[in-house]
Amino acid sequence: MAPEFSRIFNLDKIGQLDYVYDIKATPEELAALAKRFNLISISSLNASFVMRRARKRGEFEVVARVVSDVIQACIVTLKEIPDHLEFEYKLQLVEGDEDRFHDDLDWHAEAEKEYDLEFYQNNEIDLGEITSQYLSLELNPYPRADVTVEDADLPEDYGKANPFTVLDILKRQS
Repeated sequence: MAPEFSRIFNLDKIGQLDYVYDIKATPEELAALAKRFNLISISSLNASFVMRRARKRGEFEVVARVVSDVIQACIVTLKEIPDHLEFEYKLQLVEGDEDRFHDDLDWHAEAEKEYDLEFYQNNEIDLGEITSQYLSLELNPYPRADVTVEDADLPEDYGKANPFTVLDILKRQS
C-alpha cells in the first residue's frame, strides 16, 4: 500500500554543500493522513530539510523542521481541539537495511546519540512518509478539552447510581 504522503528524494542530489529541500502536503494527502491518524482534520503539513553528506561514505545527515496544524477530538467530550505543532527531527541515513547492523552495537550506540537511524535503498528515501511518522509521534495521545467536572452543571446525585453519568453530562454540554 502506498503511503498517504510520499515524497521520494534521490540522494544523488546532495553534493559537497548542504542541500535544502521543502515539502508540503496537498489537501488530499492531508485528508488521508487525518484518516490514518484518526484525527478530525489536518489543515497543513510542511517540512523543510537540510541534508548533507556524512563523514562515512554512503551516509547522510538530515535535519528536518516540521510545522503542522491539526484538530483532534477530546477523549472525554469529543469536542474539537486544535493544535499547532512545530518540531524537529534528525536522521542518519545509512544504505542497506537494519539486518546489516545487528552485530555492530558500537555503531548503533554512537549513531543514536544525536540522530535517529534510517535506512535507504537505491539512493532514495521517502521524506514524506518519514515526516508522517514523526508527526504521529508528536500528536497528543490523550487530547482533552478545557472542561472540568467543577465547570459542569451537574445534578446533586450525579455519581451515585452510575459513575459514568458525569461523562455523559459533559458530552452533552460541550
